[in-house]
Amino acid sequence: MIFSKDDVDDQLPYTKSDELMLVRIFVSSLFLAIALFFVLSHQETAIGVLLLVAGIIWNMILPLNSWFGLVMSVIVGVLYAAICFPLGLNANAFLYLAYYVPMQFAATNIKGDTFVVKNSKFSDKQSIMILFYYILFFVSLYFLSSNNGAVLICIFDALTATLLAFSAFARTYRIGVYYKIRIVALICSIVMWALFATSSQVYSGSKSALLMYLMYLIVEVYQMFYEKKHYTSISQELERQENEKKKQKIAEEKKKQYKNT
Repeated sequence: MIFSKDDVDDQLPYTKSDELMLVRIFVSSLFLAIALFFVLSHQETAIGVLLLVAGIIWNMILPLNSWFGLVMSVIVGVLYAAICFPLGLNANAFLYLAYYVPMQFAATNIKGDTFVVKNSKFSDKQSIMILFYYILFFVSLYFLSSNNGAVLICIFDALTATLLAFSAFARTYRIGVYYKIRIVALICSIVMWALFATSSQVYSGSKSALLMYLMYLIVEVYQMFYEKKHYTSISQELERQENEKKKQKIAEEKKKQYKNT
């Protein structure tokens, strides 16, 4: 089978994969049903369900470069911040309001499939600068966070916001480490929200936030393995075809040299 470079984007996941979209819809429906159960049993508030619905539309259905996605990022940001501020999770609120929205705006300029991780890499100097920037980002968010002196929560707040911010940067600019950073960020976020969701005190929206990150984690892990399977096979075929072309070119050049002699 002959592949072209365009075939790689066509067969990689996100907007063009019916299989992945079905997985997203199934997982989203399952977690939305759980959230509705919590609301009906008076264990969760309506704002939490609204956040989950908006998060599903924004992250699971819409392509990254859509203008409607930009609108949804604002809606999700407002809902998430409304849940975070009362809990003292100022770093996470800042992330969704002041970081995700500009990053989403930058993503509207992306052409083609918007969730293809193309293993882009930075130079060593650029990598050091980016690392230094996000360390400063973490320190700044730690001092921004305020949870009545609960140091552990402040650390989780700043750490999860920093990791999620970097994963958004990696996704927008299609950096190869995206999945590793994203999965670690989601796991840390799950731990943080589990501390609130399982507390004896009821924290509005905490269960829905926990469900949202669990949902994202399941889909990201599935997509990572799906992409690895499909992208690798197509890339190997493209590499084989490229090598064949090089061999043919070398053979033709040798023939020309032979005729000239």
